[in-house]
Amino acid sequence: MCFVCKVAKSLDCFSKNQRKKGENATCMDCIGKLPALLAAKNKAMEDLEERSCANCNIFKKKEDFDNNERKKGEASVCMSCNEEAKARLREQLRMRREESIKVATQWNAESEVRITQKVKTAYETYVSKLKASGSTIEMEMTKQTDLLYIVTSISSRGDQFGPCLHGIYTTCQKAQEAARKTFEKLSESYRDGVFVSNETRVAKCDMTKFLIPGVVGAFRPLFEVFRQDEDDDQDCTAIAINVVRIGIDVEQSFPYIWDTSSAWIKAGLNAEKSSADSTSKDAEAHAIFSFRIYAFEAEVVNLLGIYKDREGAMNRAREYAKDLFSDEESISDQYSTGVTNGELFVVHDVGSVSIETVILNNEHGSVGGRKIGFSAYGEGSSVWTSPRIEWY
Repeated sequence: MCFVCKVAKSLDCFSKNQRKKGENATCMDCIGKLPALLAAKNKAMEDLEERSCANCNIFKKKEDFDNNERKKGEASVCMSCNEEAKARLREQLRMRREESIKVATQWNAESEVRITQKVKTAYETYVSKLKASGSTIEMEMTKQTDLLYIVTSISSRGDQFGPCLHGIYTTCQKAQEAARKTFEKLSESYRDGVFVSNETRVAKCDMTKFLIPGVVGAFRPLFEVFRQDEDDDQDCTAIAINVVRIGIDVEQSFPYIWDTSSAWIKAGLNAEKSSADSTSKDAEAHAIFSFRIYAFEAEVVNLLGIYKDREGAMNRAREYAKDLFSDEESISDQYSTGVTNGELFVVHDVGSVSIETVILNNEHGSVGGRKIGFSAYGEGSSVWTSPRIEWY
């Protein structure tokens, strides 16, 4: 017999699960009618002037339930109970987030101490080598060679942002001074060469005391990261120093968002005393940059080289641009010979090549530097929107 319709029926009229319920079994006909019966019941309750809240079990007026809850019939929950549930959930999420930030901050602080010690050890090894060869770190820091040191930065406050060029320098010491000066302008918590206390900071690093001159590479000597907001946007400021030989084609990325300590340590252990060169300290230099958009990957900005003469820079830009354009004719149509700072070639949604012309050892751009121009996403756009920052 069906528990609902009270009609005696054969076993074939009951599903396997219902047969297991014995006297409480409901036939398939009644089960098929239940959704319609429940809907009709809920529809009738929808217009009731009063009903009981399924959560607090208090009878409340129709206006105390929103439209969606009224349609749920006996399962309706009043707006007051819903708001309390949402508030409890928000508090739980906030507490989890605070705990994760606390753990990350502690881990980052320990990592900073550990990595700084390794870099310091490698630096001291390098200094000892210099002393044994009859030189000093002070001499090497001020020595002018065929290497150039380019100082760039990123600084985000949750908005779109891109790399800024602050200057190209002929000695490591000048780059060191520029990096510290630039970071102090941009930073929220770096004053007079040291970090000051800041409760919202979750990670920091200052390796400027351990710069190793005469080594080609890309390094991140200064950065700070602050806790994420509710939209997961990270406030961060980072300085990169890229070291290249003038006139040599390279493809160096900017290490704002990853740790470079291993390269630093290797440089300290392997670096030798550099040789002098006659690069004029106030000469003009032309830096070439590229911006590429790769499918399913983050955007990549690279330094392609620094050149004494404009024609050499243009040749490098043109050769690299061949990978961006579909044919030679397109390159000719886009070639901008009059540009001194800005884009030379651009293919929307693919990438672009830009040039920045500077006087060596002079600060480039305004107080915040000059943003390197890329518009592969369209006019007025920027690149590197809120990248994920490694805190170590």
